[in-house]
Amino acid sequence: IETTNADADGDGDADGDGGGDNGKDSHKALALNYEEIGSSHHPNVKKEMRHWKLPKGTSLIRFFEIARERCRIPSDVELRVLRDYDGEKYLIPFPHTFNARTQRVVLERGRYPKTNEVFLKGCMLAEHGRSSFMPFIVDKKKSVKFVKQTILTLFGLNPNDVRKYVCHHINGNGEIGKCWRDDLTLNSSAINPTNGDHVGIQIGVDMVSKIVNIMRDTRNLSTPWESTQAADDADADANIVHVTNPFIESELGTLTIEGNSTLEQLRQQIHSLPQIKRDVPSHRHLLLSWRDFVWKTPLSFPLLTNGRLTGQPKWNAHVQRSIICVEIADSEIASIPKYSRFLHYHLAKIETLPVADIDSGAPSTSDSTTKSVSASASEFERVTLSYWPQDFHLRALYHEPGNESLDKVTYSQLSTFFCSKYKISADNVLIAMFKVRRGEWSILSADCDANPKGMVGAPFQITQTARELQIFCVFDLSQCSMKDLADHEQKRQFIQKSLPYWQPPPMSPNARNLYSHQNRTSAGINQYSQQIASSNSSYRETGIVINID
Repeated sequence: IETTNADADGDGDADGDGGGDNGKDSHKALALNYEEIGSSHHPNVKKEMRHWKLPKGTSLIRFFEIARERCRIPSDVELRVLRDYDGEKYLIPFPHTFNARTQRVVLERGRYPKTNEVFLKGCMLAEHGRSSFMPFIVDKKKSVKFVKQTILTLFGLNPNDVRKYVCHHINGNGEIGKCWRDDLTLNSSAINPTNGDHVGIQIGVDMVSKIVNIMRDTRNLSTPWESTQAADDADADANIVHVTNPFIESELGTLTIEGNSTLEQLRQQIHSLPQIKRDVPSHRHLLLSWRDFVWKTPLSFPLLTNGRLTGQPKWNAHVQRSIICVEIADSEIASIPKYSRFLHYHLAKIETLPVADIDSGAPSTSDSTTKSVSASASEFERVTLSYWPQDFHLRALYHEPGNESLDKVTYSQLSTFFCSKYKISADNVLIAMFKVRRGEWSILSADCDANPKGMVGAPFQITQTARELQIFCVFDLSQCSMKDLADHEQKRQFIQKSLPYWQPPPMSPNARNLYSHQNRTSAGINQYSQQIASSNSSYRETGIVINID
């Protein structure tokens, strides 16, 4: 039982300077707050050893009632109890019952953490050992930097030197575990400590190792509506369609960088690699993404954005689960704001089929996706849709100009983006969106532009996440041939009415897998196993065949 006549309420000052919390050094006040640290760590503490016999199964609440009666502790004094195991003290949480025949515990003056708080024990780490642990209570919304400042203050060091130290989790065996990075908060999924966890700080710099791969789209995408077959692929058949993965990759090596680096610093360091620097004029031509370890393509979400990488998704993941893909952009990418997103899209054309062509049953000679119709079909069914490219989607990085600090997408800005990219007149552009899971088409419009989030909200929901679930088709109405329809407004109305008859656009293997699963089509798992195998030579060499009824 820890008792003391000294001030244990956190209002006094152990060094006698009468300072307390004057607003300039809140960490000093925390060091004197023994309601959080516990009276057992007070310099003037007096310890008493007592032996109590209690009924087996006594609850923690009943234990405190007995303690107040036997030790004459007022009801307004907060108490907590810790289990003493080989000299280490561990907080006994609610609910708890005492069932062991003998148990050594420490009853001290101090409070339990609240729902939004966590009880931690910190120490100073050195090359040949560590200090004793000092407990403290901290809000889970606080950053790791605050935790480091707290530990420095508890051990009488200057909290302003926080940048000189790194913070590590210490496991139950006393071994130093993963690093906690400064910008992370305690409630983040990468940390999320529980009551009684041990942490330690030591002088040093937090370093992160990442595998870096360079990826290239093998298709020739320089001229819209031209063949996407690469000019230097002499052995390839001109009619080959990349049904699985048009990307090839090569490993550049393992990069080591400070854990608190920014995206700009990461791009600069990758550009300094000899394999990149000799061929790429600037680090701003580098587009960085995470690698999809299943489909061997760049991931469209999560996205690496401006600012500190600590706290961004996947940055703290295992090195094999967070491989960085490097793509070489044709033009400079000055920055990638927080609310950027990738868009998956095709260029598209729509044409009406004469009735004679339907009656004859002649196959279409164009690279297109055509819906089979009967001679009695309505005029809205007699359409053929052509896509470019005709296999794997295009991928563009997009953020709202002027709204970099907002999670917002407007039709006016999005249509301007595509018009500028493909030299389409504003009067002739039309953007359709296919929702993969629902199997539904819709036409984007400016009706939601006045909303706070524009098309990010309902009904379009062009969010940053799940980019595989939305495929955009960009039409240039001047390139769409429709019988007796020359005006672009008439073409818009015709397209709007023909939407229910459209088939799904070309999809990546991942999107097609999601579409087939959601819409209960007859495609089996074996088909997608073969697609994965064809995109990875190591899988192809095994010759595994999976048959599922």
